[in-house]
Amino acid sequence: MYESIKETLLDLFRAPNGPPESPGGGHESIQIFRASKRYLAYQMMILMITMIILGLIMITLGIVIIVNKPLVGVMATVLMAIMWLLVLIGSQFIIRLEYDMRYYIVTDRSLRVRKGVWSILEQTLTFVNVQNITVEQGPIERMFGISRVVVDTAGGGGSSAGDQQASFHNNHRAVLNGLQNAEEIRDMIINYLKTLPKTGGLGAPDEHHFEMHAGSGMSKQEVEILRDILAEAKGLSGVLERSSK
Repeated sequence: MYESIKETLLDLFRAPNGPPESPGGGHESIQIFRASKRYLAYQMMILMITMIILGLIMITLGIVIIVNKPLVGVMATVLMAIMWLLVLIGSQFIIRLEYDMRYYIVTDRSLRVRKGVWSILEQTLTFVNVQNITVEQGPIERMFGISRVVVDTAGGGGSSAGDQQASFHNNHRAVLNGLQNAEEIRDMIINYLKTLPKTGGLGAPDEHHFEMHAGSGMSKQEVEILRDILAEAKGLSGVLERSSK
């Protein structure tokens, strides 16, 4: 039943049914990752907690109405129960479909993430621009033994990875949710970063390139901003070099 409805909806909305094309990089380095089935269970549990709270609110409201107007209260309670059941079934289907549509592709040069059902996001990050890679895990994720890898590139800002709405529309941040091997994927990306050509940092210009632009009519404030960016890039490069030893 699920598969037939899924195929019908994907055809109706012309949504892709399969992994996206691989981003730039060596063909032999292409690896496709999926969220763990524990991530699906994690999302289902969050849904059930939400629905239980909603159900308790509906029951309380129904009792209040029944006490004051028994006939109207019974009808309202039955209607709310039907709505609750429809929302539960619909939400379970959407969560399962979103899980099936989620893909992570890693090569030796870039990362591609595709997720979403109604609004589909396909995001590609080039490793030369990467500034930070972290593994994050909330308390409920810890219960399920899953984590998320957060990859930030230049201009990504400081929004929290837990802010899923912000992350969905942030072209400078990729979040790989629901991974059982998050540390392994993080380390693999870091190893790929170490093989990139040296550019004075993670995608940063070298000193000579900086001096050429700093003396080309820029204001003092602009020069100072560039110096700060260069210093930060060199610091990140040093962290990677030390971790390789």
